[in-house]
Amino acid sequence: MSFERSRNYVDDQTQELQQLESMYGDTTLDDRTKDIVLERARRGLDLAERSFEHTKVENSLFDDYTFPDREQDVKDSARWKQQSLDHLKIRNQLTRMRWQLDIARETRDLEDKQERLDELKADRERFIIKAPIDGILTRIGVEAGDEIGMHQQLAQVHDPATAQLEGTIEAADLLVLEQGMKVSVEAPAFPGLTVPGSIRSIGLVGSPSGAGTSFPIEITLSKQDDRLRLGLACRAIAKKTLKRVLRVPAAAVGVEDGDRHFVRLMRGENIIEQEVVTGQRNDGFIEIISGLKAGDRIQVPMEEYDG
Repeated sequence: MSFERSRNYVDDQTQELQQLESMYGDTTLDDRTKDIVLERARRGLDLAERSFEHTKVENSLFDDYTFPDREQDVKDSARWKQQSLDHLKIRNQLTRMRWQLDIARETRDLEDKQERLDELKADRERFIIKAPIDGILTRIGVEAGDEIGMHQQLAQVHDPATAQLEGTIEAADLLVLEQGMKVSVEAPAFPGLTVPGSIRSIGLVGSPSGAGTSFPIEITLSKQDDRLRLGLACRAIAKKTLKRVLRVPAAAVGVEDGDRHFVRLMRGENIIEQEVVTGQRNDGFIEIISGLKAGDRIQVPMEEYDG
């Protein structure tokens, strides 16, 4: 029974006793009967008061002990739950941090592997020999298992679209030929075939050739012809017009010591050797740069020519 209910019950019993005493005070009922009724009311009031006192004690005990203990239990439970929640949040944060660290580690590992893969690909590229031009592979100088040295030529690749003529010229031709000069290229194997071209380069260093010196020359073809093949022998013809040139028959010019040129000059009844400087040779004649003048008479084997 609650504290409020016990107190109301005491009040009800008190009022009932007062009403009975007031009601039976002036009545003619038997005294014994009145005593029984009033005694019963007094016992009910006493019981109500004792019950109220017991309830007050229980309520006091509840206020002083039970409620504080329960309140503390609730607070402790709330604190424990809050701590548990905080712990869960911390564990969740730690788990997220571990995930982030794992992701970062895996990402770095992937980047390292990708970098290593790129290095391996780059290394593999170094072991692949590529020709500097596109063309036709015409020769391979090595076989599987051969050891290769530095600067060793492994193969030849030719590009027919950029084929050029390579050859040599005599030292005397340097007086006429020059880089960029137009020429006509003929192939004896194909009579009538003429391909235009130009001199790409003339070598600066010559090499001994018979009694003279020859120089390498490269000629670029201005037009391609399917009949031309790599290694085909060709002849290049260059033409240059020289004005006011003094020339003599080639048979009239003698050579001594490989580089000294002379002619037999007629002086009246006498014939003397006259040293001359020669130039171009063409159609059986040789250009005389110095040593003669127009009108000089020279001796030619078997017959004489006015020079």
